[in-house]
Amino acid sequence: MNKSSFVIDKIRRVLFFDGADDAVLFNLTQIEDVSMNATVDNNEVLDAMQNVIMTIEKAKNMEIAGNASFFDMALLGAQWGSGVEDSSATVKFAVPCFETYTYKADATTHELKHEIATGSLGTGIAKYAYKLNKDGSIAKKYEYVADTATADKFSMATTGNKTTFTPPTGSQDGDIFLIAYEYEANETNKASRVVDNAEVSAKSGRLMIECLFRDICNKEIMYYGYAVCDNAQVDGNVDVSLTTDGKHPFTIKAMPAYCAEEKNLLTFVIPDVA
Repeated sequence: MNKSSFVIDKIRRVLFFDGADDAVLFNLTQIEDVSMNATVDNNEVLDAMQNVIMTIEKAKNMEIAGNASFFDMALLGAQWGSGVEDSSATVKFAVPCFETYTYKADATTHELKHEIATGSLGTGIAKYAYKLNKDGSIAKKYEYVADTATADKFSMATTGNKTTFTPPTGSQDGDIFLIAYEYEANETNKASRVVDNAEVSAKSGRLMIECLFRDICNKEIMYYGYAVCDNAQVDGNVDVSLTTDGKHPFTIKAMPAYCAEEKNLLTFVIPDVA
């Protein structure tokens, strides 16, 4: 290719492959502020008069950093090391749920969105229900009772895969209740989770970045370039801002494949195909 300079249009994709089985761990297509930071340690060689006669570079390092435009569960799973786990018939876990219910005299019970197992009724966070003020603050706490609701206790019952909440007696039209509980995610009630386990490290594997370039003299001529790191380590240090305009930052360290003949950190390839 008789070209050296290109206009960077955008990063089209960041793909990370699992080092264990080469499966894609995350695929980012909305990416911002991607940068490559190469560093070296410079060791100066001095003569007897302490004149610098040469500099020898050692400990080369390369980091690729950027921001996913949106919160990404797969990226977080790689950063925490646990990956994303989907519920199934064999993978089951608890999911919290918070419901508000406005009492009406002609509809004195409330069917919850999810079934609570009979053995879990009135346990954990489901031990209490709360009446709310108009501003959403808690006005009063009520305790669960296994039998019939009373003036200061609520009841719940599960029948036919449906759980019904019965508020305390004496409730008035317009009373708002907060019902907190946990239900089981399984093959029917689908959910996904990422767990930050203290004994699990961030993922390592292979990184590929697809870049779109344009010809300096003719912007309609486009080239696709690829940055490839065969031995990449996701950085587990991550600070995600849970706001509407927050980004999901990532840093990936490129390292030489220690047992390979060539100790490549990162390879940049631009095919001669427009």
